[in-house]
Amino acid sequence: MSLPLVVIVNVSQESNARGTILWENAFADEGRIPFYVPDKVPWSKLIDALDMKWKHECQSTRGLNIQAKQYLANKLFGYTLPPNSDQPVSWAQFNREPLHGRNFTFWQWFNGIMELTKHKLNQPLWNDGLIIGFIGKVECREKLLPQPMKHFLLRYSDSEIGGLTIACKADKISDGGDVYNLQPHSLRDYNIRALPDRIRDVDQLMFVVTADNIVKPKNEAFGKYYSTPADNGSKSCVDGYVRTELMQTITLPQQTGNQLGGGNILMGGSEHASSPTTPVTPICSPLDQQLTPLNVTSSPSSIPSVQQQQDSRHASINYDLPDITDFGQAAQQQTSNIITNGSTTVASSVPSNMDYDDTLDFPSLDMNEFLTRSMH
Repeated sequence: MSLPLVVIVNVSQESNARGTILWENAFADEGRIPFYVPDKVPWSKLIDALDMKWKHECQSTRGLNIQAKQYLANKLFGYTLPPNSDQPVSWAQFNREPLHGRNFTFWQWFNGIMELTKHKLNQPLWNDGLIIGFIGKVECREKLLPQPMKHFLLRYSDSEIGGLTIACKADKISDGGDVYNLQPHSLRDYNIRALPDRIRDVDQLMFVVTADNIVKPKNEAFGKYYSTPADNGSKSCVDGYVRTELMQTITLPQQTGNQLGGGNILMGGSEHASSPTTPVTPICSPLDQQLTPLNVTSSPSSIPSVQQQQDSRHASINYDLPDITDFGQAAQQQTSNIITNGSTTVASSVPSNMDYDDTLDFPSLDMNEFLTRSMH
């Protein structure tokens, strides 16, 4: 018999094919019935298989430590398990059912960060312990808050496949500082500008916390991976053109005096107030959105009494009614309108295009009753 073989018709199926081959190689018994693979395996065996796969793909002796294994267990089950747990894991949990609140499976996420890490641009950073990777936002915040300003660490994104984010402590919100998670970048982004160069560009990132809980200055940790010297002023022109270079910058949110509720805005976190660039939309009722006021001549600044409104409404409302001589036909075509005059709303079934006679005076007569008498 040959090694496991999976035929795919599109590159988008490659991740699932790799997961099938991993499950087959790791858990198929010798002398088994052809094509028979156990549907469930213990967590201890699965995490060991993932550790071996990680070391092989990344060509590194640095595999998954205890923190990484506990993080992966929490991602798969929703709670932490020790690496030696015999909790069963089904194939559906591994690569069929999406993770809670996500549109991808556990294996698709794991394979994505493995592809990101094993790339030649990021593999040396993993080998040096500069990428912690397997750490959640809560644990990341607990690790960085006690540190001084401008400390940061590198972690894998929870919400994107193959994404790496920078978590940093900055001093833009409060005197004590806060922890921010910058927008994740993928391998495509790092092919444009490598991760060490992006870190060098940002002044808010000065000291990196490594996987061994050692704090290093960024130039000491990443300096040997910088693609070009920091000063390009001495670079000669190429074919008569002045050399240019892409630079990365970040803009941390700042607290403003008119911020609603006085709450803080955390970049990349779960606590959000109104965005600094998002205007506040006035709240209006559905009735306000449906009403179209007619021509009202009363001043909105002064609110008359109810009696004054009844006495003057015939002089303050103009109707627009087409020239129809047959009032019986007009009565059949009439529609119900809502007329807003100051703070008083008067219900009427009068069509538009009708000039009211200013000489009439009947302050206590109902509008509907008057129109009915006029038509008859």
